[in-house]
Formats: sequence, C-alpha cells, structure tokens
Amino acid sequence: MTQLDNITKRPLLPVITIQKTSGVYTFNPFISTFDFRVGMLSVKPAFDAVGGTFTLEIIGATGTNAEINTILTNISEGNEVTIWVGKTDASKTKIFLGIIEEIVIDEENKNYMKVTLSGPDWGSDLLKNRIVNYQWDQRRNSTGVLDTTDTSTTIKNIVDEEREAMSSRGT
Repeated sequence: MTQLDNITKRPLLPVITIQKTSGVYTFNPFISTFDFRVGMLSVKPAFDAVGGTFTLEIIGATGTNAEINTILTNISEGNEVTIWVGKTDASKTKIFLGIIEEIVIDEENKNYMKVTLSGPDWGSDLLKNRIVNYQWDQRRNSTGVLDTTDTSTTIKNIVDEEREAMSSRGT
C-alpha cells in the first residue's frame, strides 16, 4: 500500500464545538449535528512562539434569528472553541483549541444575523511557555522593577498571580 492509496475524493471537513454554559454547541457534518451553521472559518496556527488565532462566522442552524439569539445567550467571552478536521468522523483530528475573545454581531437585515467569534489559540507555544505582552510579562525584582532577564514566566504564573490579586480584592 502506498500513500496514494490513502487519498480519497472526499473533502476534508471541519467539526467544531463551542463551549456553552452547560454542554457544547456542535457543528458536525459527518453525523448531521448542526446546532449552528458555519459561514466562514479561518484558523492561523501558532508558529515561532507566536500564538495562533481563529475567526468563526456562524448563523442559526436553519438561519433564523431566534436560533442565533439562543446561542448568544449561552456563550460568552472566555468559552472554548475546538476544531477538528477529517475525511470521516472516525478519522477526524483535533487541530485547534481557541478561546472566544471577541463576539461581533452583524444583522444585515431584520431576518438575518451572523455572529463572528474570534480569539487566540489556547494551546499555543506562546501560552504554554513565555508570555511577552508589554509590561505584563516578566517577574519583578525585589524593588518592584521588571526583571527583563526573566525567561521563566508562564501563563500559569500570571493567571495564578491574577487570581490571588482578585481574591484579595474580593472580586
């Protein structure tokens, strides 16, 4: 068997889940599960310590505003978006895990609404390793000055530090 034997005329299709308050919304063309429809999907994977991004344009399962309004009430910034691709449901491969950072509503007319979800790749090298984001990136020395030689700060350090600060403020 050669590599050419694995090539089929079937297209590579996406399977997408969007985390909601309780459970997930799913778009899976292999098993005809369409909690929403995809108008456009763009994924830029992480490379060279630069985080990836995604942009996903969705509409209601049958295109009604009521369906997309229901979705909007159950999702929010910070929810996960997971993307798989494959030629069959059994052979799909997870390629991307993103976090909704922005939700844009476009109501072209009173009977048709599109929602664009976008955000960063939550599993990228940037988030697993060093964070570089202006001055919220490095540990501080004993006098409170940024330690620009620090290469060990990770997203976990920043999240833990922010959680401690929020609990001390009572938020």
